[in-house]
Amino acid sequence: MIPNNVTAAPRPHARFLFVTLLVFLLTILGGSLRIFAQGSSTFAWREVSPNPGRRFEGPALVINNRLVVFGGFDEALNAQTRVDAYDPATDSWSSLSDMPVAVTHVLPVRDGNTIWFVGGFVGNDPGPATNIVWRYDVATDSWSAGPALPAPRAGGTAAVANGELHYIGGFADRDDTRTEHFVLDLGNPVTWTTEPAMPQPRGHSAGAAVNGIIYVFGGQIRHDTTPIDQSEAFAYDTVSNSWQQVANLPSDRSHFEPGTSVYDGRIFIDGGRNNVNFQDSLSEITMYDPALDLWVALPELPAALLAPG
Repeated sequence: MIPNNVTAAPRPHARFLFVTLLVFLLTILGGSLRIFAQGSSTFAWREVSPNPGRRFEGPALVINNRLVVFGGFDEALNAQTRVDAYDPATDSWSSLSDMPVAVTHVLPVRDGNTIWFVGGFVGNDPGPATNIVWRYDVATDSWSAGPALPAPRAGGTAAVANGELHYIGGFADRDDTRTEHFVLDLGNPVTWTTEPAMPQPRGHSAGAAVNGIIYVFGGQIRHDTTPIDQSEAFAYDTVSNSWQQVANLPSDRSHFEPGTSVYDGRIFIDGGRNNVNFQDSLSEITMYDPALDLWVALPELPAALLAPG
């Protein structure tokens, strides 16, 4: 059940990626790529082994106790296909199989041993949106094509809930922001269907599923031409197939979707931006508690990050 109360919150902050007792975040800072680790009780950050590839907007997942970073942009906005895995036990990196296509503005979503990559912008910036779907097999370190989306999309919210893969909103092209909601039955992943659209068009939103409810936070309207960051937040109940507005982000915010995770039933978001200036990234870490419909500010990142993984 989604609470009806909307509670004011302190100013925003951004999230943790929990790997056992540590959190790892990827950023470009002052021309040097850094990974930061955090003790779960002290909130004291320290620098660990840097990623071998300098990039941003490279989404990451924890897979078998390693942080795996997929693709992203280099500093010249060239899209990358490389996939790197960080092992906290040895403080070292290793390479995995490259992505089949250089694609950005796509979020990996895990279902068992399968990682789904839905849509995205293809190639170097500015690339076109695609409807192509890829599956990464964790056990075999291999890639295969999945069922294509009904239409090209990039920068939408993706989440798995109740055996279904949901893809919500995103950009149909560089400036056409959408509300459509596509769903794939993971028990029979052949054809996408549609469910009720999101109340507002949105791309570059943070999203996560908790207890069968998919939350979509902030994001922006339009991508290339005068994008406008948003603070509204919505929740989709996968049982009743209905949307409800929940507590807004403490401020307008986008470009934080790669840095979004769920831990202990709460949603953590980190970094991002809150205006149209690409250079103005954020160091905030913010936690959303779905049970209370409440935002909580947490200790900040050691650096401001745009689209951290």
